[in-house]
Amino acid sequence: MEKEVLVRLDVGDIIIKDGRNKRFDFGELEELADSIEANGVTEPIKVQYKEGVNSLVNGHRRVAACKLVKERYKNKKIPLRHNFPITSLPSRILSENESETDILVHMLVSNDGKPFLPLEEAMMLKQLKEDGNFTAQQIAKRIGKSVSHVSDRLAILNADDSVKEAVQAGTVKTSDAVTIIRKTKGDQEKQKELIKRVQTEGSQVIQKELLKGRLKQNQWETAEEIFDEFLAAEIHPDTTIKPTEQKIETLLVQIQNTPDLDLAFSLGKVAGAGALTNLNLVEMLNKLNGRMNGIEDLFK
Repeated sequence: MEKEVLVRLDVGDIIIKDGRNKRFDFGELEELADSIEANGVTEPIKVQYKEGVNSLVNGHRRVAACKLVKERYKNKKIPLRHNFPITSLPSRILSENESETDILVHMLVSNDGKPFLPLEEAMMLKQLKEDGNFTAQQIAKRIGKSVSHVSDRLAILNADDSVKEAVQAGTVKTSDAVTIIRKTKGDQEKQKELIKRVQTEGSQVIQKELLKGRLKQNQWETAEEIFDEFLAAEIHPDTTIKPTEQKIETLLVQIQNTPDLDLAFSLGKVAGAGALTNLNLVEMLNKLNGRMNGIEDLFK
C-alpha cells in the first residue's frame, strides 16, 4: 500500500459515497459541532482521492458535525483555528488503488470517534465477507478481532428482527442476544419469546435457563477437584454418613445433627461451584459425577 498523504480539505470538498457508511446513529452531533467550533478538527479523517473526487472513508461524524458548524456561519465569515477555517478537516489521502474491501477494513480498524454499534459493525463484516469472499478467520486477522467476535456479530444478522431491534436499541446486551441466537439454533419464535422475557425479567433468564451448568474449562477442573474432595470425605473411615445410600436432603439433616466437618465442608464447596452455574447441590453433584464417571443420578 502506498504511503498516505496528509492534507487539509474543506468539508464542502468531501463526497459521501452512497452505501459506504453503515451508521444508524451519529450520536450527539450538536455537542461535537460545539467542540469543533471551539477547537477545530484535531483528529484526521480518511478519504480516497479517485477520478478527481475526495470520497470519505472514515470520519463521517466529524464531517456531519462540520456541516452543522458551516450552517451556523451561513453568510458569515468562518473563524480560523490554527490558521485554518474550523470547517476544514485534516485528511489522510488513501491510494486510489485501494479497493472497497480495503476501505471497509480501514473503516473497521480506524474508527477514531464513536464506536460502531454492534449491528452497524455486523453489516460491515457481512459486506467484507461477501465482497472479499473471506472466512471469519481471515476477517478476524485483518481487523484485529477474535474469530468469536466476528462470528457473533455475523450471527446477529440471521436472528429474528426482535433480536436485532433489541440490540440496536441497547435494551438487550449483545452477549445475551448472541447466547439466545446460539442456544435457539435458528428458532426465531423462541428467540422472540426469550428477548421479550429478558426485556421484562432481566438477564438472569439467560443465566438460569440458557447458561445453566456452563463453566469454563479451568473452572470445571477446579470443580472436579472439589468433587474428588467430596468423594474422599465420603469414604473416610470415620464417616458414618453414606451419601450414595440416601437422598441429599436426608444427608444434610444428618450432617446438621451429627456434624461431619470434612463432608460438610466439601459439600459446601460443591454448592459454591454450583452457584456459579445456577445448579443446585444435587444437580451439581450429579453433573460432576456424570462428567467424571459417566454415571448420572448420584443423588435422586
